[in-house]
Amino acid sequence: SALIIDVRGNVGGNTGAGMYILQHLANEPFLGSAWAISTYVPPIYSAGREGRWHEASIIQPIGSKDIYSKPVVLTDAGTFSAAEDFCVAFRNMKRGKLIGTTTGGSTGNPLEISLPGDVHAMICTKKDRYPDGTIFVGVGIIPDIEVKETVDSFLQEKDLVLEKAVQLLK
Repeated sequence: SALIIDVRGNVGGNTGAGMYILQHLANEPFLGSAWAISTYVPPIYSAGREGRWHEASIIQPIGSKDIYSKPVVLTDAGTFSAAEDFCVAFRNMKRGKLIGTTTGGSTGNPLEISLPGDVHAMICTKKDRYPDGTIFVGVGIIPDIEVKETVDSFLQEKDLVLEKAVQLLK
C-alpha cells in the first residue's frame, strides 16, 4: 500500500533511469524539469540571454500496471543532479510527498577541475528549473515535510526522516 524511495546521498547519474521508475508509478502523464546549457555566443550574451531553454518533457506512464498509491521520497543535502530531476518529476506527478531536508541545488553535467593538493572542484554546467520557471539550481528542492536529523538521533542511530515517512504512510 506504500512505497518509500530514498534518494538521500544520491549525487546523480542518469535522469532517464529515474524517469523510467516514475513511469511505473504514474497513472497519467507528468512533467520533468526544464533545462538550459549556457553556450558562449556573443550575440546571445550581448542581448542579455543565457542560452536556449529546453521546455519540460512530458513523461508518459507505462501501460496499465498496478501502481503504489502512496509513494514518498526521502531527500537531503546530499541529493544532486539526476536525483534532483527525479524529485522535480515526482513532485509534478502530485502522487506523494518529499520528506527530509532541501536538496543540494546543483544539477547536471558537472565539470570537474583538478586543483593542487589532490583537490577536485565540481562546477554545475546546466541550469535546471521547474516547468513553471522556478529555478532550483543554487537553491535546492525544498521538501514538502522538512525533517532534520539531530545530534541525538545520529548518536542513537535513529533515522528521523524514515520514521516520519513511515508515520505519514500509516
